Amino acid sequence: MAAARQAEQHVAIVARYRAGERTHDIAATFGISERSVRRILQRTRERNRRSANSRAGTD
Repeated sequence: MAAARQAEQHVAIVARYRAGERTHDIAATFGISERSVRRILQRTRERNRRSANSRAGTD
């Protein structure tokens, strides 16, 4: 259950960032470090890039 809760938190963090909220404010809201927020965003970018590349390769 903790994994599902963490996944929901990550989705919320990415959504707030895309809405223009600063990483510092996001970190304060969730009670985590700004470094953790940046790491989550970086992993999300990498995951999206990989999935876009795999979709581009399968025509």
